[in-house]
Amino acid sequence: MIEAVIGLEVHIELGTKTKMFCRCENRFGAPPNTLTCPVCLGLPGALPRPNQDAVERVVRLALALGAELAPVLEFDRKHYFYPDLPKGYQISQSRTILATGGSVPVGDRSIGLHHLHLEEDAGKLAHLGGRASVDLNRAGVPLVEIVSLPEMHSGAEARAFMEEIRLWAEHLGLAEVRMEQGVLRADLNVSVRRAGDETLHPRTEVKNMNSFRALERAVTYEVDRQSRAIQAGEPLLQETRGWDDQAGRTYLQRRKETADDYRYMPEPDLPSYPLNEAWVVEIAAHLPPGPAALRKKLAELGLTPEALSVVMESRARSQLLLEAAELGADPVAAAQWIVGDLARVERESGMSLAERTYPASDLVELIRRVDQGTLAGPGAKRALELSYRDRRTLSAVVDEEGLAALSDQRELDRLIDQVLAANPVAVQDLLAGQEKALGFLLGQLMRQARNVDPKSAAGRIRERAKACSAGS
Repeated sequence: MIEAVIGLEVHIELGTKTKMFCRCENRFGAPPNTLTCPVCLGLPGALPRPNQDAVERVVRLALALGAELAPVLEFDRKHYFYPDLPKGYQISQSRTILATGGSVPVGDRSIGLHHLHLEEDAGKLAHLGGRASVDLNRAGVPLVEIVSLPEMHSGAEARAFMEEIRLWAEHLGLAEVRMEQGVLRADLNVSVRRAGDETLHPRTEVKNMNSFRALERAVTYEVDRQSRAIQAGEPLLQETRGWDDQAGRTYLQRRKETADDYRYMPEPDLPSYPLNEAWVVEIAAHLPPGPAALRKKLAELGLTPEALSVVMESRARSQLLLEAAELGADPVAAAQWIVGDLARVERESGMSLAERTYPASDLVELIRRVDQGTLAGPGAKRALELSYRDRRTLSAVVDEEGLAALSDQRELDRLIDQVLAANPVAVQDLLAGQEKALGFLLGQLMRQARNVDPKSAAGRIRERAKACSAGS
């Protein structure tokens, strides 16, 4: 029987305002090569300066995961040539790693960590029509690399580890982890051995996995590929491979370099920086709850597992829910709005909740008005959308856009009577006990008056239908 032994090197781009060693803006989506300067381009005479915010974020993560911090912060040059690395070397850490040890809780066990270190990202290559272009906006963006111990044994376990790392990054405020932007990536290391054997065959590294599904599939493919090689008596070599998601397979990129190939050397432009003990103690005292504690706290509010999962995806969503609950909103109702219409508005506006910082008071006001019947149906959804998109208070949107629920009973009855008169068959079906007819009639009414409260209107439709039948 063949056993897989898996380790991950997870990279997270930190959500700082500026890059790691210069003052260029750290922002996704800018036109190519517009967020660069002599420092991140590696031009002669340019001198780097470390970003303290980036250091603080990694210290926060290290403390939360139980890692041991080094007494000093030191940087090294890691030399290799690649078109998206303009300096010809990457500023990273080798001699003194920022933090060692620690673990990540995954399900009912913990996966140990070898270390966490801080470095800068490279640029990004794009291949189009047989040509390659490079965008150096990402060059110099701060990265934390989290290196696990080889303690995972399946694709599902590796995926769960990476998903948990994502939650830690979100809820500790390291970054807003948007997978489509490449904020979270992982290099996968897979070795195999016969069960009970202590000796591992040479490991394969699969580079730049940027989705949970791809990571799990790549593990499955590599374990199968290496197992078949062993059974066929074929040698396995230490190598770096890429992942072809469309074909569902890995492919050879190069034979694996060793540390000597990178020619590490101390970064001569950056001195050693002692980590101030009082500063570290202050960071530790203000650590937010980890994913497990937060998950438990949210579950105690009565959320369904599905709603809990969506809320937990984002630090901003969980904070909004907790703040709304503290202001007196029903947490279940608040969660329904957050995972439903608010999540939809986030996607459609292209502006995440973390960027928008939507006030909990507006969500509480929305729920209160809906409960009171003064805001209803499509009007409530529209009020949420406009207040989020235009950065107006909910009350201002309702007043300025005329979205308040219809409160004139005579006007409501007039509209209902029009709908009933236009749909006699549906009225007969309703009187015969067919509940689908009520939904149809309510839908017809909502088309005419989108600010009608569905609950009160449904009851009134029944009453008017019976009255019409008795009158005839």
